[in-house]
Amino acid sequence: MEALDKLEPGGDAVEVAYTNEKSVNSMRTAVYQYNQENNVKIKSGKDSANKKIYFYRQK
Repeated sequence: MEALDKLEPGGDAVEVAYTNEKSVNSMRTAVYQYNQENNVKIKSGKDSANKKIYFYRQK
């Protein structure tokens, strides 16, 4: 979650490798809760071919 605190709107994304869809869903759920608690909009994008998910903060 510390990495999410450092995200800047329009800045670089945080890249996280994953092994299966269950871990992707868990990460997205955690980020959703973080958004609710901190009143921010962090979104995600998934690169299935390379098994990576990216989290970024919207402007």
